Amino acid sequence: NLHVRVAAMRSWGQSDTGRKALFAFTPLLKDNSMAIRAAANAAVVRSSGDKGLEQLYLVYKEKDPQIYEALCEELGQMNTEASAEMLRKFTRKDEGRIRRAAALALAARSDKFARAAAASLATEMEPGMKIFAAHALPIDDVKQTAGRLSADRKLSAQAFAALLAGGARTAAATLLLEAFPKANDATRIEWLGTWLRAGEPPAKMASSRP
Repeated sequence: NLHVRVAAMRSWGQSDTGRKALFAFTPLLKDNSMAIRAAANAAVVRSSGDKGLEQLYLVYKEKDPQIYEALCEELGQMNTEASAEMLRKFTRKDEGRIRRAAALALAARSDKFARAAAASLATEMEPGMKIFAAHALPIDDVKQTAGRLSADRKLSAQAFAALLAGGARTAAATLLLEAFPKANDATRIEWLGTWLRAGEPPAKMASSRP
């Protein structure tokens, strides 16, 4: 059963399981099933960190965004230069879902390598990508970009959570203020809950720095 296999891979492919997991999952990177390949890519990174990244050279030939999304979720938990560079390369893919997944993962990290990679998005015209370079943008650009992005409710919510996680609180607050008037009550509650769980009262958001 496919679902059972994927669940088993997620369970076993935990951090620090080392070379044994790496040897077990690497052959599955060529599996015929997209779901298995996605789980295998994620498990390689989760179990082996940077050592596993060297085995993922085939991922650049993949077309399905789900594989990249699964991988980006794991890369977003790391803090190394190699993982940030892989995410930066993903932000240059043609498929929008892949690019956004990589940008979200970079934004959710606070390490210097992710910040440098995210800064490369500062020249993007698409607000859904440019907002993730918020720490490298003038505040007026952040406001303008947040205003344009707020029309995309799903991506706005994802960006808001990622920016908070990565410590870009001024950008997150700006996005919140731009999107809040346009959101329904349920969305407003969700956004405020995300802000409060991040550990800072809303009253401070105007003076927060990324």
